[in-house]
Amino acid sequence: MEITDIHCHILPGMDDGAKDEEESLALVRMAWEQGVEAFIATPHYSRQFRNDCPERIREKCEKLEKEARETIASEIRIYPGQEICWEESVPEKLDRGELLTLADSSYVLVEYLPSVSYGALFRSLRTLRLEGYLPILAHAERYGALRTEGLEELTEAGVCIQMNYGSIGTSLFDKDQRWCRKQLKEGNIHFLGTDMHSVHRRPPRVAEAMKWLETHLNGEELSRICRDHAGQVLTNQNL
Repeated sequence: MEITDIHCHILPGMDDGAKDEEESLALVRMAWEQGVEAFIATPHYSRQFRNDCPERIREKCEKLEKEARETIASEIRIYPGQEICWEESVPEKLDRGELLTLADSSYVLVEYLPSVSYGALFRSLRTLRLEGYLPILAHAERYGALRTEGLEELTEAGVCIQMNYGSIGTSLFDKDQRWCRKQLKEGNIHFLGTDMHSVHRRPPRVAEAMKWLETHLNGEELSRICRDHAGQVLTNQNL
């Protein structure tokens, strides 16, 4: 399967992801060897990492794609994007072009502090939707507020849900992994992403997750969350 990764920190020196060009290429190679052909690079926009210069992100994407095609595989594609930590000014900054959507689409990858309340999360995502954007909630498994409520209501409000491959795991006894698997089985997840940051600390864990995914989801379901929905982002189509 030709996987598209909509959430990764592979651009060198932008945030807490790849520290240099060597690590960027190493991460791309690791993911490529696990089936990933296309990447949407999503450096953080947050209080710690402002990254409000889209042209710098675009330039780094173009350079990394060129190097990856020359040294790893000619099929590799790398698109610009951001993982945006919500603040009230986000819609305005998106409108002004100071922040990036995913691959120049209407889709926006949004994250929050793990302690965010469900009400605050819902209101802000709905605001983005009303402004004409298509919000994707990054690594939904991190938010305690969603453990007992909310995924269905968010989806009905036009929010897409992303989960990390690394959160699926292989343990039968980890309650967090059990919750993730339950959401996957119930069809509540629209995208899987690596959220890879570094070769040793947070590498891509696609192959490990596939051991469970290929056993518990049918081929159509697996294609949707690993490739097809991401393809709709790249072509700016509504899910």
